[in-house]
Amino acid sequence: MSRARQRVGPHARRVVRAAVAVLLLATRAAADEIKVMTSGAFTAAHLAVTPEFERTTHHHVVAVYGASMGNAPDSIPNRLRRGEPADVVIMAAQALDDLIRQGTVIAGSRVDLVRSRIGLAVRAGAPRPDVTSVDALRRALLQAKSIAYSSSASGVYISTELLPRLGIADAVKAKSRVVDSGPVGAVVARGDAEIGFQQVSELLPVEGIDFVGPLPAGAQRVTVFSAGVAASSRAPEAARGLIAFLSSPAAAPAIRKTGLEPLADEITLIAPGGIRTAIEQLIPLFERRSGYHVNATFGSGGGTKQQVIRGEAFDVPIVQPPLADVVSSGHVVASSETPLATVAVGVAVRTGAAKPDISTADAVKRMLLAAKAISYPNGASGAAAGASFDKTLAQLGITAEVEPKIKRAQGGAGAMTMLAKGEVDIGLTFLSEMSDPRVDVVGPLPRAISTPTALVGFVSAHAKSPDRARALLTFLSSPEAAAVYRACGLQPGR
Repeated sequence: MSRARQRVGPHARRVVRAAVAVLLLATRAAADEIKVMTSGAFTAAHLAVTPEFERTTHHHVVAVYGASMGNAPDSIPNRLRRGEPADVVIMAAQALDDLIRQGTVIAGSRVDLVRSRIGLAVRAGAPRPDVTSVDALRRALLQAKSIAYSSSASGVYISTELLPRLGIADAVKAKSRVVDSGPVGAVVARGDAEIGFQQVSELLPVEGIDFVGPLPAGAQRVTVFSAGVAASSRAPEAARGLIAFLSSPAAAPAIRKTGLEPLADEITLIAPGGIRTAIEQLIPLFERRSGYHVNATFGSGGGTKQQVIRGEAFDVPIVQPPLADVVSSGHVVASSETPLATVAVGVAVRTGAAKPDISTADAVKRMLLAAKAISYPNGASGAAAGASFDKTLAQLGITAEVEPKIKRAQGGAGAMTMLAKGEVDIGLTFLSEMSDPRVDVVGPLPRAISTPTALVGFVSAHAKSPDRARALLTFLSSPEAAAVYRACGLQPGR
């Protein structure tokens, strides 16, 4: 070690000292104060993750809070209008886009951070209303003595869209209160409102309330919250660094704990309803092993394919043949084509009813002609099972004869519900959609008159992380996934 010291001459030591001095100066220069304006929905997340950013970068973050919209003096648009200093603005994406158009936020600096859902709360210890369905929510609002919601994104949706759609806007107007500033939960905690609505992440930290849950499907509004660099920023590079940290996988676990859905570790998937049951069972397994979060969207076979062809942003699309239009759209990576499973159209009867013979084409023809009423998904609206069965009827040559007794349903679940209620005596859809306990599965239609539908996965050409998308697709084509497909009425592979 002493010989090594002797080889470092005076000139070399001066160079090292100069380099250290430059690094120290650079560190001090880089240690900026970053002024953040954030909406209430992201407040808890901001408080959870900012200390780590400050520790690793030595920047100092100073935050003020306000609504994304509305007339409150402390709303973010009003703060910026008054000329309050800001480097980073975090708010509802739609409101941020307005500021970009006005030149208040730098164009091209928007980064989507999270998805946020609206929830409701009651005072701690108060009875919790049933809001598990749209009808139950409507009854709860009519029965409530008072209602509160914010003047920002969630409240604007509640007052201008949801209440009118439920047909109760006039009935609840007199007992509704708009909260311009501060958490709606605080109003509920004081007893000034029986039910309060706000973003879930804004309700969870409030003491003195019980969180009832998110709005049900059919009433929910998911809002994307985004960050942008203020046009007046004095530290734009530091601001971009903070936004990069907030949108990174490293920040995602802490953000998720606040009730938000971070986009950083998210993989988006779109798939037809025929594979839904299996995908919903496989997603939790993949999430536990990978640490990623999968956000799945389901629809009709034709509808989901058109969404992919239009270039809607999904990391992993699952589509049905023909595939030429999907590949030629340029919105999928052609080489990533992965056959997952096939699913056949099947026949079901009401539980306890006699099961008809469907072993041959002639047997199926006799069954359909003898049936009093038949239900299956509407192929004209994009339902692949319905389109397939329309072809079966045409092949059997009995379309005109059975048309008067057909009751077309909105999806496979709708067809099974009609059957379970006794509205029809024969129901048809994909076998994977026959999970209603009130029906008995007879079996698949013979291959001679009904070809099973293939379900094929791709990596999107627009995937946020192609590696994550490939990891999900690999799992969905694994032997473990194959076992789930079989259990759900699908056949794995081609």
